[in-house]
Amino acid sequence: MTAQNAATNENARAPQVAITPLAEVQIEDVGRGAVVFDTWLRNTSASFVTLERLKGVAGNVAVAGNIIALVDALGDIAILSRNKVPDPIDCATYGINLIGLVTSPASAAAARMALRPMLFIVRQEGKQVLGDALIELMVGHLNADIVGSIDDFVGQAAGNLKAALADAATLGEQLILDIAGGLATLAAGTAPASVAAGGGGSLLLHDPQASIGNYLAGAFNAYKSAGKGMTSADVSPALSAAGKTELLAHSAHLRTLAPLVRGMILKLGDAGSPGSIEALRLTLASSVKQWRQRNPQQVVANVKAGGTSKARHQLAEGKVETQKEQMPASQAPNQCKNGAPANTCNSINFALGSETLQHTDFSLPGPFPITWTRTYHSRLAALDSASLGARWITAFTTCIDVQDDGLLLHDIDGRSHAYPLPKVGKTHYDAVEYRGLTRTTDTQLILSRGQERHETYERVGERFHLVHIVMRNGVGAMLHYEH
Repeated sequence: MTAQNAATNENARAPQVAITPLAEVQIEDVGRGAVVFDTWLRNTSASFVTLERLKGVAGNVAVAGNIIALVDALGDIAILSRNKVPDPIDCATYGINLIGLVTSPASAAAARMALRPMLFIVRQEGKQVLGDALIELMVGHLNADIVGSIDDFVGQAAGNLKAALADAATLGEQLILDIAGGLATLAAGTAPASVAAGGGGSLLLHDPQASIGNYLAGAFNAYKSAGKGMTSADVSPALSAAGKTELLAHSAHLRTLAPLVRGMILKLGDAGSPGSIEALRLTLASSVKQWRQRNPQQVVANVKAGGTSKARHQLAEGKVETQKEQMPASQAPNQCKNGAPANTCNSINFALGSETLQHTDFSLPGPFPITWTRTYHSRLAALDSASLGARWITAFTTCIDVQDDGLLLHDIDGRSHAYPLPKVGKTHYDAVEYRGLTRTTDTQLILSRGQERHETYERVGERFHLVHIVMRNGVGAMLHYEH
C-alpha cells in the first residue's frame, strides 16, 4: 500500500461535512456551530463559562474573515480536548479549517480560503481519482476568487502547502493557548467587570481581504443567530471550589495539548502521515491532470483575485463552502415546486418525520370548480379543534393565526408558514411559495396565489378566517364563518 493510499484510508474516518453553495449558507447553520463550542464550554465548567463570558477575557487573536471556517475550527478544539493525545484525523480537520483562517501573507488569503473547501471535498470523496463533476465544481468555485486555471492553482499549492501548514500550526496553537488563558482567568475570578471585545465582523463575513479582530466575538455574533432560548452568561451559576479546580485542570490540559496539536499539523505536509493534507493535494493534482487530458480546453477565471463575497449581499456564482453543523429542518418542502420526492411512499416527510394524508370526498365542475380534498398533517396542532376534526384542513378552511408581531398561515397542504404582519396598505411577498400577503385594513388580509386565486381573510380574535375566494376568471365564492 502506498503512502497516499494509507493516508486516504485514514481520511475515511473523518467526519462528514455539508458541501453548500455559498449563496445558500444560512447564518442559523453557522450559529449552530458556535453553539457546539458554547456547549463544550458549559459542560467543562458546570455552566459557569460561556462563549459570551469567554470573549470578554480572551479572543484578541486576528483571524481571516471567514466566519464559517472560524466556528468549525472552534468545534475542532472542543473535539481535540477530549483526548490526552490528539487524534491525527481531528488534527487534520482542524488544520484544514486553519488554512482558511491564516491572515498573512495577505496576498495568499484568497487562495488559502479557496483551498479549504476543496481539501474537504477531496477528503469526503475518499477516492484516488475524482470524477469530472467534482473537478468542474471546483473550477466554478475557483472562478469566484482566483485569476487563472485550476491547473495553475493546484501547481501553486504544491509549493505553498508547507508554508500554509506552518502558519496554520502557529495559529492553531495560539488559539488553544488563548482559550486556556481565558479559562484560567475566569477560574481565578480576576476578569475585569467589563471588557470591550474587539470587532467580530459581519454575521456571514466571507472576505479574504478582511479579518476578525476578536475571533470569540465573531463566533458569539454567529451564536446569537442560532435561535431563541440561548442562555445568557449573566444568569450562569457561581463557580464552586470544586468547579474552579476542574476548570483550572481543563486550562492546564489545553496548554499541554496546544504544542502537540501544532506538531501534528506540521506533519500533515507528509503524504504518509495519518490524515495527510499533502495526500489530499496529490489526489487533487492527479485528478486535475487526468481531467485536463479529457478536457483540453482552457478554463480561466474572470474575477479579480481576493474578491469579496458576503453570502447575503455579494453572491459569488459557483462558490461553495463546507459546514460541519446545520440546523434541523423547520419546514417541509413544497413538493410541487421542488419536483423531487419529499415523502416516503407511506407519506412520512423526509425533513420533519411528519405524516400527511389526503382524501377527496367529491368534485364539482363549473366556472368555480370545487374539489373537496381533506388533508391531515400530523404537525398541524393549531387545528386540533377544527370543524373537520383534529389537524384536518381543506382549500376552504385555511386560516392565519396572529403570533406576537407576526402571522402563521396554515395552508392547503397542511404546512404552516411564518410571515411578518404587514402594515396597512403593505404587502409581504413569499418568493419561495410565489404568493403575496396584503393587509388592506386592521382586520383584513388578502392572500394572492399568483394570478390564479385571491383569498380574503377576516380577523376574529387572534385568527384570520377565510371568507372570500376569487378565481382568475372573476368567479368567486363567499364563505360563512360562525363566530
